[in-house]
Amino acid sequence: MPHPNFFIVGAPKCGTTSLYHWLRERPDVFLPFAHDRYWRFKEPYRFCPDLVAPPHRVEADEYERMFDQAGDAPHRGDASAIHLLSDEAAGRIRNYAPDARIIICLRHPAEFLVAWWRDCLYWGHDDEIDFERAIDPARDARALPARCWYPKAVDYRRAARLSLHVRRFLDAFPASQVHFV
Repeated sequence: MPHPNFFIVGAPKCGTTSLYHWLRERPDVFLPFAHDRYWRFKEPYRFCPDLVAPPHRVEADEYERMFDQAGDAPHRGDASAIHLLSDEAAGRIRNYAPDARIIICLRHPAEFLVAWWRDCLYWGHDDEIDFERAIDPARDARALPARCWYPKAVDYRRAARLSLHVRRFLDAFPASQVHFV
């Protein structure tokens, strides 16, 4: 059964969705896609149970079925941008596909921080419209809206520590398997 051999792991708001769409245009690349379930296929969140709980995270059997249509595509990928922010994803991906290539998209941490906060506001994961209050380290995570799928990822200061998140992937995979954009 085909499974992914490359992972676009993030960071969110750093070009991962654009890269996903560009790569989907290549005949030698398969990335799961479904019009009616776009986000479920584009962002399955399979390897980050510490950030995203079911039903928002795709479980193992559904994840494997997402690659049924890969055929003989030599490059099969997963593009879950939030994986970079997970404490567990790097190790889980390594255990699942130790030879996989990892693509990490980055931007200046301050730009990332603002873009991520705005995205969380847009999708309803946060409702704090004052940026300084949103990133205040004393902010109680219980103040987040009940519809927030991933409260740990909305800890903006932690999320913006991109070097910490990148280090987990560099510790889990040889540098030759990790590519930065």
